[in-house]
Amino acid sequence: MMRRHWPRAMGKPRSRLDVRPGGIGNTTRPGVPGRLFVVGSVGGALLIWGTLYVIFIDWRQEIRGRIDYGKSKVAPVVGSLSAITPPGIPEQEWEDAVRRSEAMLDEVVGTGRLDPQRMESLRSDLTSRVAEARRSPRVAPTILGRIWDDMARLKRLRDETERPTVLPAPDRSARLGGEDP
Repeated sequence: MMRRHWPRAMGKPRSRLDVRPGGIGNTTRPGVPGRLFVVGSVGGALLIWGTLYVIFIDWRQEIRGRIDYGKSKVAPVVGSLSAITPPGIPEQEWEDAVRRSEAMLDEVVGTGRLDPQRMESLRSDLTSRVAEARRSPRVAPTILGRIWDDMARLKRLRDETERPTVLPAPDRSARLGGEDP
């Protein structure tokens, strides 16, 4: 390596490293050139990003499918309770309670965290409870109240989700709420 001195006319004498062949900047040594490394790194990052994007899209579609199934097949099961009116409860208040219950079920299934088997199990459970309530309208508020209690145990409900006042008071363990599946 040679040191080269600048002429004094340019100011203070300085020295610099010579980058001629055989000097520090020799590019004839084996290895990967910097440009190729950068292009390869960018290409690798794009490949990883694209793979994750495709996986995420597939996962997101599966979650949306669960939510759509829950909102179209599970939550509306309770809606048929509006056809009956339990004795001692005004019709409008009962319909409001059923509508709120349906909205609460939309919230529970809208998380997308219930797998298809649990969703189907929930649907069949709700169907049997609704059938029991339709057979005996007198116990319909109690049954609807138990549905609220069970859903509160299954998922912590939002503060805005208010339990209808025509239903019996919540079960103490349901008020503790919220084990996410």
